[in-house]
Amino acid sequence: MRAGFAADLLTATRLGLALPIFFAAGMGFSEPVAVMLAAAWWTDFFDGHLARRAGGKTRLGDLDTFADVTIASALLAGEVAAGTPPLWGAVGLVLLAMFVARHNTVWCVLLQAVAYGLVLARLLTDAPVWSVLPLMTALTMLWLNRQRFIGEFLPRLVGTIAPAVGTARKA
Repeated sequence: MRAGFAADLLTATRLGLALPIFFAAGMGFSEPVAVMLAAAWWTDFFDGHLARRAGGKTRLGDLDTFADVTIASALLAGEVAAGTPPLWGAVGLVLLAMFVARHNTVWCVLLQAVAYGLVLARLLTDAPVWSVLPLMTALTMLWLNRQRFIGEFLPRLVGTIAPAVGTARKA
């Protein structure tokens, strides 16, 4: 039961990071964005680990993907507010709309990829030293979760791309 509570606390923490991330990104504060993004990623990493330890279901477990989308949307909105070309905001808005309309996690993953890519690009130009923090965080988590990534995540992602694209074409 304690693992489930800790997982829920981490999910709530990630949700709580969305507004500060939006304002920091929107005001061009690269260093705090790097720290909060890495923190958001670690809360996602550990809440999943703790939720599986607790039997897979926690009270806030259904909000995990919502928290991921919220962080990505806050980053994207902040980047657009800071002057990122509006085209990227439009791309993010379309991906968010597709996720909401289709309830398919592939759209969530694509939204995150666009938002994180924009933030990392800004960090690499504005605060190259600080860009190491989220990059090393991502690489460390990938290494720690490499078996799940290769055995579960990649096949699930690839398996959802074709139906998602096919559904989008029909719409």
